[in-house]
Amino acid sequence: MCIRRFLPLLVVLPTLVLAASRPAAAGVHAHGTVISVSVEAGGGGGGARPAPAYVDCHDVDLLVHMTLPVLQAFDPAAAEVATDNPLAWRECTRVADGQRVGWIVGMPGGASGPTGGELAGAGQAELRLPLPRVHTSPPRDGTQLTGVPVWFWMDRPEPLSVTASVPGLSATLTATPRTSRYEISDGATLRCPDFGTPYRRDLPAEGQRSSCRHPFDAYGPATVTATVDWSLAWTASDGTSGTLPPIARTERFTLRIEEAQAVTD
Repeated sequence: MCIRRFLPLLVVLPTLVLAASRPAAAGVHAHGTVISVSVEAGGGGGGARPAPAYVDCHDVDLLVHMTLPVLQAFDPAAAEVATDNPLAWRECTRVADGQRVGWIVGMPGGASGPTGGELAGAGQAELRLPLPRVHTSPPRDGTQLTGVPVWFWMDRPEPLSVTASVPGLSATLTATPRTSRYEISDGATLRCPDFGTPYRRDLPAEGQRSSCRHPFDAYGPATVTATVDWSLAWTASDGTSGTLPPIARTERFTLRIEEAQAVTD
């Protein structure tokens, strides 16, 4: 009887000391809660609050839970004991796959759960924004002529959303493409809020307009740095919201500029 009474403490206390002193791994909050992340295209449903990632949660006595295999070896009828204590084992059903998952809550030291902004920051680490897809007319893999304006435009990227969740709280971070710009090695800068207008070969040149074009006066190679600026905004399931610093995605390429030759009889 004495061994059975004190064995849980002997087994659990070293475990708690290690858990409290071990630094949190990537994607895991300091109190041990795993942050789950999912990514989707389309902007996260127009600002609606994200759905919960976990349901049907309950807390049980941590000492009993962690020593349950030992207890069951002595008493097959041993069961987990529900608790209201701040230090407990929390078990929930993960909505994404229906699996029962669990973790320690209320770690020694009084660490609290992450905020909506912290979850948004965790989600940003998993955000993979595409590089700009740039087109030019004349085509950029061909030859450009001095004095002839080159048209620039991009495929407009779709907004992307990433949702980071812990039990009881989730935050959706939405990245939205805002502007496109070009820095050219001759010192020119083009800012194209509309991502540029494609050149249409089926229309006469005099009937087309572009807000994003540039003539080159000197021949030789010209380097173009194309950038899309993305804004980042988040909303959390507790009603909080905010923004994160914008992100720029850049592609660099070279145009071959040749001097236009006059043709005389």
